[in-house]
Amino acid sequence: AMPQGVAYQDPLTLQLLNQMQQSQTQMLELIRDIQGGKNKEAKSSEPSLIKPLNSREFENEGGGAGENPDNREMLMKVPLEISVEIGRTRKLVKDILDFTQGSLVVLDKMAGEQADLYVNGECIARGDIVVVEENFGIRITEILKKDINQESL
Repeated sequence: AMPQGVAYQDPLTLQLLNQMQQSQTQMLELIRDIQGGKNKEAKSSEPSLIKPLNSREFENEGGGAGENPDNREMLMKVPLEISVEIGRTRKLVKDILDFTQGSLVVLDKMAGEQADLYVNGECIARGDIVVVEENFGIRITEILKKDINQESL
């Protein structure tokens, strides 16, 4: 709930406030779950054994994924989300709620400018929008993240 008497107009402030409230709610639920678990453990007749983790136990436990070809092959099969962004803009919540069919949203890029290619939310390339059969596509013209290659995995 918003503090009384305070009006937040900035969308970013509203978003951050909502995220903080969600985090607080999640933390309170977690604390309740933990406390509920402690009550259950206290009723249990068997004591639990807890010992500190010795980091030396893991020193000789295999290296990185790149050392084993099977691991590399397995990594190469992991699906990643790819998205293409043609532009951005900011709107007030009020304006978004007023959207109707046919509403026009003007973006920050000019027609013909290159689109950004994102992999898992990170922009790694730019390119031109193309049409392939009945689908949109992107022809990559510039790689922004040069350090993304098989050796870096």
